[in-house]
Amino acid sequence: MLIVHPTRATHLARACRPFCTHAPGTDDPSRYKTALIPEGTIEPLRRGLASALSESRVRTKLPKYLGFIDTAEKAKSALPSILANDVVGVDCEGVGLSRWGRLCVMQISAGDTVFVCDALRAGVIENLRPVLEASHIRKVFHDCREDSAALWEQFSIKLEGVYDTQTAHLLLLKRQSQAQYHISLDDICVKIFGVRLGTIKGEESAEGVVAKMAQDPNVWFYRPLQPDMVSYAARDVMCLPLLKELMSRPGLFPSTSPSIGVALLGESEVMARSEEHVAYCHLNEHIRRPRELEKRGRRLDALLTAVNSSGMYFKLNCGRQGVVCRPESMAKMHDLQVGDVVQCYVSGWNPSGSVIFLERYERGTREAAMIDTVHEIRHPDMTSPEGMYGRSTTALLQKLDDKRPLTRGF
Repeated sequence: MLIVHPTRATHLARACRPFCTHAPGTDDPSRYKTALIPEGTIEPLRRGLASALSESRVRTKLPKYLGFIDTAEKAKSALPSILANDVVGVDCEGVGLSRWGRLCVMQISAGDTVFVCDALRAGVIENLRPVLEASHIRKVFHDCREDSAALWEQFSIKLEGVYDTQTAHLLLLKRQSQAQYHISLDDICVKIFGVRLGTIKGEESAEGVVAKMAQDPNVWFYRPLQPDMVSYAARDVMCLPLLKELMSRPGLFPSTSPSIGVALLGESEVMARSEEHVAYCHLNEHIRRPRELEKRGRRLDALLTAVNSSGMYFKLNCGRQGVVCRPESMAKMHDLQVGDVVQCYVSGWNPSGSVIFLERYERGTREAAMIDTVHEIRHPDMTSPEGMYGRSTTALLQKLDDKRPLTRGF
């Protein structure tokens, strides 16, 4: 575990100097290192909450320190301090984060520390299993579905005790008889906090990190992580425990819009619905390789995530985007709401295979009868990584250089 308080936070924020200060009372400084979260990262949240909560309460609720876990030993050392919390925030980053993507970094906001964990190192995530599978510890995620799928597929970890703020927002909309839609973490913070997480100054620019991710999908695989990447990861997770509190008890936040304030959400209701997001990891488990989707007539389940005038968009838990875009096909799905799961079949795909075009499967129809007679077709060389992932040549297929540190510059 990494615990020591640097004395020059301003120098750290501006110059990102290495942290190697001895922790008081420790004999092994190599095991206990940490950094203050740069003021540029924490100040927007603190400022936005100041009008609703006392300054002292804001300071006690928001983490102050960064801890870096990049070995199994450090994970074991950090575990007791994380387990001591009733509520923690959790977020994950990765390469095509999903069932068949690659989990690269996990962030845990626990008490006064945000732990940045290297999921590429053997034993790190495995030793955090007691936290992730503890039903009595509330794990606050924002849309845990792909995180759940990655943890289950890659580490056989089944999340328990999840409070999903995406689910909470959907329940708020339903209670207000409003159209349901999926919301980004940034937008929900604007809605609940009145704070946009991306509005920070200087080198820790969220827009800069988003641009990096767009230019290179493998950016979370590289080591060491750059300071702006670490700040981005910390900022996303540090607000989650407080977001849960304010969504569960809107009266604490007078500046919240009246429509939100009257819709008091019980924790048990949100957690019960959040179990559906956790269970997403089992969607389409019968499909074992991405390229198996490139077969017309393939039956699968599709989870509706968004609807607009041009199409309906689905999650498949297969590393691909499901789309229904023909007007007559959309009309057959008029009864669906965001979050519903529907049986579909594959009608086509785009040249890269990243988008799968779907039609609704309706038993008893002529189309269904034709689909039910389709036999399985084997794809050649499906046992090799290239055969499984098709055209992918990303960090999904690379091995990590164990000599590279998790981060440098903090």
